[in-house]
Order: sequence, then C-alpha cells, then structure tokens
Amino acid sequence: MRIRGFALLTLLIGAFFDSDYVFTVTNVLLHGVPYFVLTQRYARAHGSGWAGRVARRGLVPVLLFCAALAFAEESPWDRWVWHEHAEYFGEVFPLSPALSTFLVPLLALPQASHYVLDGFLWRVRRENLVLRRELGSG
Repeated sequence: MRIRGFALLTLLIGAFFDSDYVFTVTNVLLHGVPYFVLTQRYARAHGSGWAGRVARRGLVPVLLFCAALAFAEESPWDRWVWHEHAEYFGEVFPLSPALSTFLVPLLALPQASHYVLDGFLWRVRRENLVLRRELGSG
C-alpha cells in the first residue's frame, strides 16, 4: 500500500502541480525519511567504521552529514548542467557538448545507484511476506 501510494502521489504531483518544491517536499517525507531511519538504525547497530561513529553521535551529526552529501551531489549538477541556483552553488560553469556527454552520465551515477539500492532493499521475496502483502503480490 505504501509503495502504491507513493507512486500515485508522485504521478499526481507531476501531473497537477508541476512543482519541483512540492515534489521535493513529498519525496523527502515519503521516501527520504524512511531511508534515513533505516540507515540510521542500521549504522547505529552494525556500523563499526566512520558511519557507525557518526550515527552513534546522534541526529544532528547525521543530518549535517546528509546535508553535506546532498550539497556535494547537487552542486555539480547546478554549476555544470541546470544553472538555476548560483546563489547556493556558486558561479555557473557551462560545459561544452562534448564534455557534457562525458560528465552528465557520471553525475547520474548516484541516482542510478539509489535505484539499484531501492530494488535491493524493497524487493519482493519469500522471506519478506509483509512487503509481498503490501504490494499485493502474495
């Protein structure tokens, strides 16, 4: 039910609101918060490296780390491709078409990795009966 609801909400937002802000807020609430809780709990319980140390220090260090990652990921997109928020990300650096052809796929790797992780974390399998019921596939 949760996944169907998220898909429906995403479709409705795209069709009716056409707003990056509305999409971002709902995406963060419905998708980002569950991931955040999942990774925070996992890192606290099983993290022996730097992720575990950050997670055990509490919510503020984890949120700051997430914000830094988000800024580092979005900055090259805005500076090199979108050119929409120079006030946040600094001077625009337009790319030549040849350089764009090389860099844009590299910039897309974090999103592609995210979708692969989605598929792994939320996959339907025999051991995950609750997810199977929620998805209506078993």
